[in-house]
Amino acid sequence: MSRRTRSLVAAWGAAVLAIGMLSGCASAGGGASSAPPPTGDTVDVGATWLDGGAMVGVLVAGSSTCKPFAEEVAYDEGVLSVSVMEPDGACTRDYVLRGVAVPVPEGVDPAEDLTIEVRGSGYVGRADLPGVAGLTPGAGMDGGQPSAGWAGPSTFAILTWGSSSCAPQVESAAVSAPGEIAVAFVDPAPDQICTADMAARVTVVEVPDVPAGVAYEAALSGDTYDGIRVPIAGQP
Repeated sequence: MSRRTRSLVAAWGAAVLAIGMLSGCASAGGGASSAPPPTGDTVDVGATWLDGGAMVGVLVAGSSTCKPFAEEVAYDEGVLSVSVMEPDGACTRDYVLRGVAVPVPEGVDPAEDLTIEVRGSGYVGRADLPGVAGLTPGAGMDGGQPSAGWAGPSTFAILTWGSSSCAPQVESAAVSAPGEIAVAFVDPAPDQICTADMAARVTVVEVPDVPAGVAYEAALSGDTYDGIRVPIAGQP
């Protein structure tokens, strides 16, 4: 786990463990949480440009089985405000980085720096997202093509389109050549049942020891992505 990811997860975990559990989540053994977290705990969040700047991927730590989603999004003078909600139901008591797909409102220029303020269930967070020149917003939305962007020195996110209940899962990721990161997804089970919706799914990818100052592509394999190459926006 990278230093940045440890920081994000540790910051979240300290706030949550102080009160027992995330609101609305239960332990893996089914035990209910005793109380929700206090309102306004400050946690670290990550962010990256996706879909050519038409979307932002917000990274927040929490239960791997409860995928958060953006409920309200507003933009004003360089600040993107995002209200993040947790789904109803029981959640496992682990803490991992999870990605939230946030559509970018009109007026946001991905070539300019953006401040992102996140409000969740009992927590707040803030991330400064550097602008990236040359992005083409919405390039993958119509065709359903994946996109990717850096969220930290060893962490990036991949946006894919498909069933909200069957998002890709990373099996492995490593620098495989200069300017290339090989990302292998877990092949789904033959009898896997997925909802028939078309959703934006943000998958967090960790890659240790990535040299800085290099432009990278993600070479995807596994699941339904064999042979697909995706430029990773920004810098590690």
